[in-house]
Amino acid sequence: MPDAPYVRFQGPVRHPRGHFPGVFALTNELARQGRLTEEQHRFWRAANDWHDAGGPHPTDVDPEVYDRENRNAVASA
Repeated sequence: MPDAPYVRFQGPVRHPRGHFPGVFALTNELARQGRLTEEQHRFWRAANDWHDAGGPHPTDVDPEVYDRENRNAVASA
């Protein structure tokens, strides 16, 4: 396997905008839709809070990282 700075987990189905959504997009959507159990919601919230506290949001580093015109942009922390 070639050297890679990170491993990105993503869904197998393309988003309507053409990209494959990553773990954060997938779980955030499940939470928004109210599809998590109470225990899953607590775990999701704690994991997001931990991640948010551990580093900058991708748009704080590069405001254009989620630019809809940039089809190659992928944010993974």
